Amino acid sequence: MLSESEAAELAGSADILSKLHIYTDRVAHCLRDFLKSCGLELWDGKIECAIDTASGEILMVDALTPDEVRVTVPGLESIPLSKELLRMWLGSTNWSFKVAQAKQKGGSDWKKSLPTPPRLGAWRLHKLSSLYDSFADSLDTRNSKAVLEWMRSDAIAPKVFIIGSGGREAALKWKLKDEGTEILSSPEGADTVWVSPDAELAQGQVNDYQEKGFWCYGPEKDGAKIEWSKDFGREIAAEAGIKIPRYTTDSSELKSFTTPPVVKLDGLAAGKGVIVPKTFPEAEAAIREFSSKGKLLLEEQLKGFEASAFFAVETGFHGAKIKFLGCAKDFKRRYPGDEGPNTGGMGSYAPHPDVKEADIALFQEWAHATATTLMKRGLPYNGILYMGLMKDEATGWNLIEYNARFGDPETQALSHIWPDQPLLRSILQLDLKPATAYQISADHHALCLALVRPEYPAAVATEIDLPIWDFKKEDVHIFRTSSTKGRVAYMVARASSLQMAGDLIFESLIESPWKDILEWRPDILK
Repeated sequence: MLSESEAAELAGSADILSKLHIYTDRVAHCLRDFLKSCGLELWDGKIECAIDTASGEILMVDALTPDEVRVTVPGLESIPLSKELLRMWLGSTNWSFKVAQAKQKGGSDWKKSLPTPPRLGAWRLHKLSSLYDSFADSLDTRNSKAVLEWMRSDAIAPKVFIIGSGGREAALKWKLKDEGTEILSSPEGADTVWVSPDAELAQGQVNDYQEKGFWCYGPEKDGAKIEWSKDFGREIAAEAGIKIPRYTTDSSELKSFTTPPVVKLDGLAAGKGVIVPKTFPEAEAAIREFSSKGKLLLEEQLKGFEASAFFAVETGFHGAKIKFLGCAKDFKRRYPGDEGPNTGGMGSYAPHPDVKEADIALFQEWAHATATTLMKRGLPYNGILYMGLMKDEATGWNLIEYNARFGDPETQALSHIWPDQPLLRSILQLDLKPATAYQISADHHALCLALVRPEYPAAVATEIDLPIWDFKKEDVHIFRTSSTKGRVAYMVARASSLQMAGDLIFESLIESPWKDILEWRPDILK
């Protein structure tokens, strides 16, 4: 911001600056009144002027267009009717963060180090260009009807390619279709490529697609490291001031724990890299079992209940922003009563029945601290952040793990309690309104039940043929995976209570031709 004296120096004198104040004030009032007559609202703008040195007269030397002013519709101020819309979309990308970093470094050739910006895609390009047509129509007709129609309707549907073939991806596709989005089977022609699974994120597929110019959603490889290296995730959490259990990567420190520690693989393990021993001999056996598979963590064992919290994270030129997307309860153990080995997840509830508003406020603080810590390290995190949390009986909430994507099967339940507005479209920058935080409704409860092979989580070599199930119930959905070797499908119901949702699924299972082929945890339905 310029001080009055600095502005006067640039203008030539305090007298000329005073004339500029009067001139711009008159123009602004004139412009404001005209736009108001069109049902529009002026926020601010830029007027380019020149001064006739002979007469001292101030002249406007450039047209006032949507490029020079910021205009909105009253009540819809979050939707800019100018190229600010493009800034809003690009501002959510890793590219904009890298632009801001390059500018800070300075130098005459700072632009040379910039990566190519992402392609807008057909939907964004059409929406941006048609904005100017509708804006002109509203000015001609002195009515905001044309702009409002531009906001409401899509001449072409946004197209998304989602990488992943599990129940989580099936739920995301279902929700996006419900929001008016076309799901593609390949990345060509996609407005957004969404890299969903953990392995693909760890491989750096987001980086690969960005280098090819695709508009991509998901954290880059170095940001996704919070999931594919548990040690790194705990390092970030500790730096962010988030409470975590005591842990070590030195297996020889086993006996330094007062109770048997949880034994974890540092890397990805498809939800099967955790053993919770009851005795020290069991802990020693777990260390022997995992030691050949990679780096290990020994972590203090807590007592309490777990929760999965999800956030959409944006890190751009504006810094780091987070949006809460809900909490869910995940059932990881294979058998009723939370017995047996850990799995990728046997079912879920959403919202979490035991998480309170004060807990969510704490999770939001931790999510923002995580994103900010990564940003300070030069790691722009753009994507879904999962926090696996436990409320310990003695110490309260602790962070147990990070994931760099949506959970499976939590997503299947969450997708049924998200609001009707285009939430996912907005997160993917395929909507005009910025995404808002998800508000928990007391009227909606969703239950997800995994249907699995009897051998699960043990590996099997062969697929099985399932009979055709002509399922046609509006209040229950089935999400199939691409395989029948493990978790085969998920049944999800939404009702006014978890008990009612469980009853709906149970009634459907009774009629299922799969009931004698697949297994599930019946206690989740109760």
